Amino acid sequence: VFAILLTFAILSASRLKHFKDSLTKASIFRNSSLKIMETSDYLTDQSRLFAVTGELQYLNNYFTEKNQTKKRNEALQELGKIFSYDEIEFKKLQTAFSQSESLSDIEVYAMKLITISGNYKMDNLPEEIIRTEVKEIDKKLSKLEMKDKAVKLLFNRSYLVCKSRINENCSILINSIEATNETEVNENFDELREKILWQSITLVFVFILLVIVFIINIIFIISPINSYMNSIGSDSKLIETGSFELRCLAQTYNKFFDIKAANERK
Repeated sequence: VFAILLTFAILSASRLKHFKDSLTKASIFRNSSLKIMETSDYLTDQSRLFAVTGELQYLNNYFTEKNQTKKRNEALQELGKIFSYDEIEFKKLQTAFSQSESLSDIEVYAMKLITISGNYKMDNLPEEIIRTEVKEIDKKLSKLEMKDKAVKLLFNRSYLVCKSRINENCSILINSIEATNETEVNENFDELREKILWQSITLVFVFILLVIVFIINIIFIISPINSYMNSIGSDSKLIETGSFELRCLAQTYNKFFDIKAANERK
């Protein structure tokens, strides 16, 4: 019985761990997906603000996030700890990350055009901006046309489509993983509830069994022994009752009692 209880306990603990792991996995996936979306939105905002206002603060914010904080890379690293690199979910999120990187190339190029059109000193600019080459066709543009093109690059349909794909991919993946997780949670919960039910039934059975054993002990051992003690105290024969062993003992005692009584009569 106790082996059965131990088995149920081990299975329940295993199922509970699986249940917890499913929740943790879904939470990390959701947070990582949101982090990629939010970071992509942040980089978009900073590049657009720089293009429109020309303030270096937004340019610096952009490259601080891209090259130092690296929340997108952090998100993928977190996923790599719980997902296999071959899993579909991880590959899809990697695709969203790659799309975000492609978008970043457009943003960096647009900001490069702004720095040229605004006559910024190269010494004050991030290395990536300095290294970015301007296309020959864009070199022929006037400063005003160059700034206008930079703004269009960040607001045109092509950019917006690419941007929406990133958010859509992340949103679809979040919904997909949450749906899968909900199914797993329900399955784990049902199995855990079943294990707990069987544990409860087993415990009730054990309790009933212990009560029966206790009653049997009272009827066949404790009560007969009390009866024997009273009979011995009153110097009378034992009533043969109780378990087989106790009845044999009573029979033996009664034989000696009869022999003693016969000797005393002589």
